[in-house]
Amino acid sequence: MRVPCRFRVAQQEFPKAKVQRVVSLIVAGAQAAYAFAPVCFASVHALSAAHIEVSAVSFFATTGMVQALAILLTLVGERQAAPKLAVSRR
Repeated sequence: MRVPCRFRVAQQEFPKAKVQRVVSLIVAGAQAAYAFAPVCFASVHALSAAHIEVSAVSFFATTGMVQALAILLTLVGERQAAPKLAVSRR
């Protein structure tokens, strides 16, 4: 099974006893971001509509392009080999 890049970094950067906690915090942070993302988008849309003449189509097209860019950067980052990190275990 291939381990995602961020978990390999956690395995390299933290002592073995703390890796499970670090990975749990990464997952919890991602879930919190997913939970609050709709509120953030609605707030930005409401504020931009109040101050700037922006249509809903252009707003959501822009957010879609940002999402596509994030997906592309994630895929490119996963394909590149992660450099070996010099880790000092204390």
